[in-house]
Amino acid sequence: MLTACGVMAYGQAKTEPIVTDRPDFTESAIVVPLRRVQIETGFTYHSSRTAFALGLPETLFRISMGTKSELRIGLPDYNWQSSNGVRTTGLSDLYLGMKLQIGPFANGDDFALIPAINLPSNVAPFSSQTIDPELKVCWGRSLSAVWGVSAMAFFLCSSDEIGRQLVTQTTVSFGRELSKQLGVFFEYAGTYAKRMEGNHVVHVGWAFRSTPDTQFDVHGGFRLSSVDSEPFIAMGYSVRY
Repeated sequence: MLTACGVMAYGQAKTEPIVTDRPDFTESAIVVPLRRVQIETGFTYHSSRTAFALGLPETLFRISMGTKSELRIGLPDYNWQSSNGVRTTGLSDLYLGMKLQIGPFANGDDFALIPAINLPSNVAPFSSQTIDPELKVCWGRSLSAVWGVSAMAFFLCSSDEIGRQLVTQTTVSFGRELSKQLGVFFEYAGTYAKRMEGNHVVHVGWAFRSTPDTQFDVHGGFRLSSVDSEPFIAMGYSVRY
């Protein structure tokens, strides 16, 4: 979610500009307006010294279920991956979830819970081939007329060839309004699991609202590891009906 480009909303009303759950990893703490549907799409390209990966269309449908809830459907991405000259393609998993908004509170805080499951596409290596539950806890607040901050804790019960493991991620994102249509964000995300190296990402991006119901985004960053910096670039488009 871009926390600026318009002041942090206490709730996404029909007359307010679109608030998306992209381009940063941190999800927004508010739901789509009542009786509205929001579609968010994009692509991401990763590279390193020995590999590259491309995934698209990153399609998320967000459908209003009330003033404080929404249904979330994420279509499987199609992925291209090349590592040491070996190319692999396939679909990722289907995502089904709900967002439950809690707040706003008198101090300006917004919270949301996003319980979800990932349904297997049975296409290795982009699918765990099992049902994986997850939970996201989201928070957001306006710091001033042009600055906002948001954060998220993410818990995923993931599967691999050994068995189940808990994957956790924490994020923090600062957004700044540059104009009524343009905003920028700066983000850190850290991902941890018992059977994987810690994944630390530094992320920056821009979002441009061409109309109150449409948004274009461009963003990129680096995944910092002991082996490589692994830069990535991405673009997206979101629309609200």
